[in-house]
Amino acid sequence: MGKRVARAKINLFLRVLGRLPSGFHALRSLVVPTSLADTLTLERTTTPGITIACSLSPKLQAHLDFGGADAAPAFIAEMSTPQNLAVRAATLYLEHVGERSGVQMSLHKAVPHQAGLGGGSADAAAVLLELNALSENPRPFHELLKLGARLGSDVPQAMLGGPSYMRGTGSDVVPLIGGDPALLDAPLLLVKPSGGVPTPAAYSGLGFPFATTEPDFTDREGECLATLSELGFVGEEAEAAVISEQIPGGKLTLLPRAGSRPPSWKTLGSLLRNDFLDVACRLNPDISSVISELRRCGASHALLAGSGSGVIGFFAGLDVRNRAEEELASKAQERGWFIESLELVKKEESGTKKERE
Repeated sequence: MGKRVARAKINLFLRVLGRLPSGFHALRSLVVPTSLADTLTLERTTTPGITIACSLSPKLQAHLDFGGADAAPAFIAEMSTPQNLAVRAATLYLEHVGERSGVQMSLHKAVPHQAGLGGGSADAAAVLLELNALSENPRPFHELLKLGARLGSDVPQAMLGGPSYMRGTGSDVVPLIGGDPALLDAPLLLVKPSGGVPTPAAYSGLGFPFATTEPDFTDREGECLATLSELGFVGEEAEAAVISEQIPGGKLTLLPRAGSRPPSWKTLGSLLRNDFLDVACRLNPDISSVISELRRCGASHALLAGSGSGVIGFFAGLDVRNRAEEELASKAQERGWFIESLELVKKEESGTKKERE
């Protein structure tokens, strides 16, 4: 039996460069895991088949209950189907290694869905890593990354266990080290309104036309690399060398080292940008209210977490963040907002090691 956390992520910047001939969108993003996490328990069985039991954290239960008495049971039922990314990950792993055994899984959900936090992708990543850790014949990490890319573009970055730079359609990733302490150590407050933002609607709302030829994003790529450099991040060569040979999209270019001192917190806000913000606010106007409330309560910056409706408030200190959480608690209860204090997770244990509890 094994137990593993599946961390929610936030996109500290997320640029959508355009449409590719494949129909997918080209992305560039700085992604960092957070302290908010689901928990998965897995046990191998001799009987073929995959089963999953799902439970909810009290905060997530209350958030879903705001949508009606049937919302939480419907969500649990959805999490228990073969379409759940965690189940698909287990199925794919067993097929890949040619094993006929089964898996029993328990999934304790704490990460809200349609929030842009990558909860489902993190669950899939955790399943791949844990099943491999439990295997008598574990596969190399690059094989797991390729399996993750088949499940979804967010899965490979979730397997790295630290900050990463996403490009291509998202599955092309570079592990990062460094980073401005003012950013990485900032106390955060997550606020998600009662409604979500479906990912397909978010991408559709960007309005990029189909591309008939491969676009040239060289200039935009340079802008993103410059932003990473200003924020103090550099590529981690040891892991990038392994990943770049295996992930679709060709060799990865390691990032240049920052040539100057990272910016102060006063200038960080201009570097943290999410191209989905306007679309998300149109699809869910409550997002604008959340951003205004976070700023009113002292947030130095408020950032859309991903392509969903979750908003991250960055605060100058724990006392300011804690007061904001207390002040927003009643409003969150009245309007069904999900609210959670959290921190960014720096480079700890990557997918090449074990992040076990």
